[in-house]
This record gives sequence, structure tokens and C-alpha cells, in this order.
Amino acid sequence: AGISEMNTTLKAISAQLGSTSSADAFSYIGKTVLTPGNVAYGRTTGGLSGAVELDSDATGATVTISDANGQTLKSIDLGAQAAGTVEFDWDGKTATGEDAGSGPFNVSVLARNGATSVAARTLVWVPVAAVSMPSTGPAQLTLPGLGQVPITAVRRVG
Repeated sequence: AGISEMNTTLKAISAQLGSTSSADAFSYIGKTVLTPGNVAYGRTTGGLSGAVELDSDATGATVTISDANGQTLKSIDLGAQAAGTVEFDWDGKTATGEDAGSGPFNVSVLARNGATSVAARTLVWVPVAAVSMPSTGPAQLTLPGLGQVPITAVRRVG
């Protein structure tokens, strides 16, 4: 009985440590978060920043920023990169030097190691519009352009 009670207690402690309190979750409102996604809005000063996550080393990685109609505005060559997170910054200018506006923008990444594709995800900075606390599972953040995203998907808070 002692071991069983200890296991139950340890599971309860583990669940509590792994959960986000409502106060913690609601503190995200009005902040920006870096999370997996492919839709981003420009900064008030123009352009945007984000990152890509590479599952393995890449001999080349390119971030492409497109408008809502799919028209490519700018491609950013990140060059060879080691596995992990690589940040990028775009000044908001198209390939021809024109101001691209405030978005929304579609952000994608293509990464290769020689002729082999490398699994990669784009991470975008998005403002938190709202938070919901479901009865089970992690808190859900409402993010413009992305919809409901679990708080566990957040990589960084800005």
C-alpha cells in the first residue's frame, strides 16, 4: 500500500508541475509568442522576424515570404545550418525593394542536405489575443492567423 500511495502522490505532483495555472496562461494576453506556424503579421516598423527549426543539419535553407495570394515577396537564404533553431529577420521589403505592407504574410521554409530534404518548421511571432482553459489538456492561446494553439507549443515569449 505504501508504494501505491507514493506512486499516486508522485503522479499528482508531476501533473501539477506539468500544468499551467490559469494565472500563468492569462498573463500571455497582450504578449507575443514564438510558435510553429506559417502566418505572420508585420511589425509596426515593417518586416517581421521568426525562426526555423531544422530536424537535422542542412547544406542549404531558404525562408520564403509570400502575400495572402501566394505571390512570393522575398526569399531569404539562410545558407548551411546545423540542426536546431535558426532565427531570421525580414525588413519588409520585396525582392524589388518595395514596401510589402503589414500582411498577413505566409512564411515557409525549404531545407536540404545535398539532394535530401530536411524536415523543418517555421516559427512565427504572433500576439496572443485570448486564452481559454479547457477542462482537460493544456491552455489554448488564440493567435491571429493561426487560431487555437496549445500553450505547450510556445517556444518563446516576447
